[in-house]
Amino acid sequence: MIVNVIVTVTAQASQLFPAGTVAGLYRYTVGDVVQEDAGLGPIVFSGLDLPAGQHFAEVSLLDAAGNPLGLPVSKAFDVFEQEVKIDVPADIDVSVAFG
Repeated sequence: MIVNVIVTVTAQASQLFPAGTVAGLYRYTVGDVVQEDAGLGPIVFSGLDLPAGQHFAEVSLLDAAGNPLGLPVSKAFDVFEQEVKIDVPADIDVSVAFG
């Protein structure tokens, strides 16, 4: 099923790294699709073909050389079967005519 997934970093934690370490891009991953961006999001993954079920989004910070800094953060999300709204009979009126 084709879906759009939006990933945003909502919190950060300070960690110590060796002097000279330079933060680079954020790596955002949903399924097997990867995007790298300088910002905390929102990052939109448009038109992903994901089956119904549980999936994971992951974000990690890279250094200037592309190596991960700290541990990646991941979060599960669910894709549900798409539903369609259809109007079905809810009530009827019956009348009797003599004639």
